[in-house]
Amino acid sequence: MSPPTRLSQEKRYDPVGWVFEPPPADSSPTVSAEEAVRVAWLEAGEPAKSVQPIFALLPAGGTFETTKLVWLVVFPDVCVESHGQSASPSCHVLDWNVVVDARTGKFISAFGFSREPAE
Repeated sequence: MSPPTRLSQEKRYDPVGWVFEPPPADSSPTVSAEEAVRVAWLEAGEPAKSVQPIFALLPAGGTFETTKLVWLVVFPDVCVESHGQSASPSCHVLDWNVVVDARTGKFISAFGFSREPAE
């Protein structure tokens, strides 16, 4: 596990509708990064070479009625099988993100996100 970090600037996942903001300076998680990673792995983890827990704020909006402090647990460069017209599945490499409530330790959601290729 990579050392936990604190989100320092807004992180947008526009295609999937998620926005995370830096948490207030005086806030701290009740649930440890290690526990958040454990919950993320049990609920929706994907095999990855590393995992990065990021402490963040999930603002109210969309399906969330209240603002929540969360752990955004990132499993980078995960191979997710995609099935389509071809006879055999192919590997789609993306970051697999699992959101865990930083106060209660409860699983919130998981989503995949393809990063733009480096130029």
